[in-house]
Amino acid sequence: TDHETPKIETLRTLNDLVRRGLVYYLGVSNHEAHDIIEFLELSERYNLEKFSVIQDLYNLLERQVERYKLSIARRFGLAIMAYAPLAHGFLTGKYVDFNNKTWKVDELTRISLNERLKTRYFRDSHLKVLLTLKEIADEKDATISQISIAWLLKRGEEFNVPIIPVIGVTRLEHLDDNLNAIKIKLSYDDMKKIDEALGNA
Repeated sequence: TDHETPKIETLRTLNDLVRRGLVYYLGVSNHEAHDIIEFLELSERYNLEKFSVIQDLYNLLERQVERYKLSIARRFGLAIMAYAPLAHGFLTGKYVDFNNKTWKVDELTRISLNERLKTRYFRDSHLKVLLTLKEIADEKDATISQISIAWLLKRGEEFNVPIIPVIGVTRLEHLDDNLNAIKIKLSYDDMKKIDEALGNA
């Protein structure tokens, strides 16, 4: 967040870029909720182009967006672009031995070398969540990745806010897998089961 430049100056510059056809849509990323509201209210007051989207960290395990920003998006008619929708690969299930219901982390992988991510994700409560996702995925002949993305899309329906997962893949088959998540429909019972597994996770 730029605390030095007045917000109205930023908005007028962005407005000029849109009017000149150099930019089609505006978005805001990783700003505090009160800053986003101030930007949007200034846009309305001075008849300037407003943001179309809020981009922020959002996935099944990291739901801070739900505290304020989803409400802001609904109020002002914005979409949410959710980055890290699979929690850096954690919500694919690749770090779980499902037969033994334990963690499985190969040496010299990105996650094994990143203490911050290991501390953030490798918890007993998160293992419970992944086991639940696996159960639902098996019932629907889907992958855990697809269930995780379908959960985000369903949250968008529940909040009446378009949610666009920002997916990043290393293989083409992963892209196909992620895109097919749109075909997965989670029921009320599915969402309730996931919510119960999340608990205080």
